[in-house]
Formats: sequence, structure tokens, C-alpha cells
Amino acid sequence: MADVIIEKCLSHINNRFKLVVLASQRVHCLNTGAEPVITHTKSKNTTIALNEIASNKLDCHTLFNLVVNRCKKSIEATIDINKKSLGEFSDSIERTDSFDNEELSDQEDNLNNDQDLLCEDDINIEDELNL
Repeated sequence: MADVIIEKCLSHINNRFKLVVLASQRVHCLNTGAEPVITHTKSKNTTIALNEIASNKLDCHTLFNLVVNRCKKSIEATIDINKKSLGEFSDSIERTDSFDNEELSDQEDNLNNDQDLLCEDDINIEDELNL
């Protein structure tokens, strides 16, 4: 039965890939509340979509435009998420860099203090040797 429907669909749409994309878009529309354009008896939305395409009651150009718009929205959402993630990542790098800089300056201060103490010890040792 499904083979017959698919063959009828392919008489209107010359590419199996395009058929799958258009049928999936129509199923998406049906799942989100669109009304079927053919009468059906308790069929699943996939079967309804294929029967609608086979009966040539749908405008394939409109379906294709819906697919393109849905893909654009998905890509834009992905880009926004990636930009947000990248912003958070760069903020965390800046925080890490500032932390590292603070830590390095603290270590330099400690090193300078240690060097000062060593110099004082050297002076004290020299004073004792001279005495």
C-alpha cells in the first residue's frame, strides 16, 4: 500500500529526497494543528501527508517555503546559542586571565619580599664577618 502512495507522489515530485522533505514538513504542520485537506479514517499523519501529496491537493512550493523558513529559524537559533555560549566562554577566559594576572602579581610581590629578606640576611652576615 505504501509503495503505491509513494509511486503516486513521485509522479508529481520527481525527486525522492524532495518528497521526504516535503512530506516531513507536511507532517510537522499536521502535528502542530493544521487541518488535513483530504478526508481520512484514523490514519497517521505521515500517511495523511503522503496521500495529500499523491492527490496533488497541496501546493509543493508553499511547503518548500515552509521548510526553508523552518531551517532558517533553526539556524538563527543555533547561531544565537553559539554567540551566547561564545560570549560566556570569552567572559570566563577574561575572568581567568584577570585571576592569573592577580595571582602573578601576588607571586611577584612575594618573590620581591623574599629577595629583600635575602639581601638583608646578606648584609647581616657581612656585618658579622666584618666584626
